Parts: sequence; structure tokens; C-alpha cells
Amino acid sequence: MTEEDQCVSVASGSKLLSPNMDLDMQKETIVKVVTTLLMESSSSESDDDDEVFFQAILIREDKLFHDVLHITKKNKRNAVKKYIECIVPTYTEEEFRRHFRVSKSLCQRLSNWDMYKKMRPDKKFSEETNILVFLWFAGHEACSYRDIADRFDLSLFTVGAIISRRKN
Repeated sequence: MTEEDQCVSVASGSKLLSPNMDLDMQKETIVKVVTTLLMESSSSESDDDDEVFFQAILIREDKLFHDVLHITKKNKRNAVKKYIECIVPTYTEEEFRRHFRVSKSLCQRLSNWDMYKKMRPDKKFSEETNILVFLWFAGHEACSYRDIADRFDLSLFTVGAIISRRKN
């Protein structure tokens, strides 16, 4: 991959900037990307103007680097990791019923229901995940999508999609 291709690839959102890169290498990559984008956007302007842009980037390199890293940094949420895999199986029948408002055996039968599998357009999450998310929502009137997303370590969009599919 050429240097210009790498710059375009960074600008288009690929993972060229990695946390494993040292800071100087990340700065250099960001400056190259921004310079390439500015050069492309000002291709009809003179080379002097391009040089002025490049110098402005170099002068403000540290602030630019900080801003770009801040924008591209993924925000970590405080979510319960592996709730379904590690915590739910440890629930007694009584705890399970208290949290999900159904018995473990009924939840298992719902997860294995063939009609349910046909209704589910996505295959990214297991039937058990879909059922447990909906049961949690249905059994807790005061919970929000954010509460559910944090408990099951899912995105808000995924929680909304699971719930709207079950409600219809």
C-alpha cells in the first residue's frame, strides 16, 4: 500500500492508526492524511497556498494530533461483560424468575422455538440473547434501553432492534 493510499485509507475510516503505534508515528500519519486531503481539496490553487496549509498543520501539529485522537477514540462504556455467558447460568431458579419473570425451562423452550428462529432476521446474536433482552425489558417497567444495553453489553441500537422485533 502506497503512502497516499494509506492516507486515503485513514481518511475513509480504516484502522491504520492503531494503539500499538508510537505517538510520533501516529502524529506523522495524521499530518500526512490531513496534508493529502488539503492538497486534494485545493488542487486548483497554487503550490504556495498548499505550502501555507502544510506549514499551518506543522505549527499546530500537537493540537491537531490531540483533536484527531480525541475524535477517533472509542468511548468505553461501563457494561457488564459476558452477563449471559457467566452470570445468568449461576442464577438459581428463583433468582432467574425474579429477574426475567419466567422459569429457566420456559426461557429455554422459547429459545429453541422454530417459529422464533424464522422471525429473527439477524443471526449475530443467539436466540437466548434475544429472548433474555426482551424478557428483561418486559419484566422491568422502569428500565431504559441504556440500562439493558449496559447489562447485556449491547449497543442501544441493537437493544432497540431486539425489542421492536419482539413487540411486533
